[in-house]
Amino acid sequence: MVKLAVDAVEGEKDLNFLRQRLAQGALGEGGARLDRNTFHRSLESAKVVLAIAREAGSRRRVGFVRLDLARVEAELSLFVEPPHRRRGVARQLISWARRRAGRRILFAHTPRNNTSAQALFTALGFHCQGERLPGFIRWEGSPP
Repeated sequence: MVKLAVDAVEGEKDLNFLRQRLAQGALGEGGARLDRNTFHRSLESAKVVLAIAREAGSRRRVGFVRLDLARVEAELSLFVEPPHRRRGVARQLISWARRRAGRRILFAHTPRNNTSAQALFTALGFHCQGERLPGFIRWEGSPP
């Protein structure tokens, strides 16, 4: 497992990292895509938290998490750079999001064909709620 620091977005370099990944479709297509307008509203909303995962030694950005706390439930979206997948980054981002969400139920959507993400959520105790959006499966996790 790679040692990480998960921190709030810090300045223009972090914002550019997020913009670039989102422009490349980091959160997928369709309902799971965070478009430019939603991204900018996220930065202005006190109910949406954005954080960057950085390698502890180099501080290189290896992923990010978006947590929407606007409802009774907290919606989680995350992205991990391909070379850093299967190294514990997503687990650490989800752990951070669980702590930040407090007593809220945490939920996420995965594309129906993303079996790696589905296996991760299952391993972390999330429960499959079926297809709620066309082509996407909803996962719910209990508070810590």
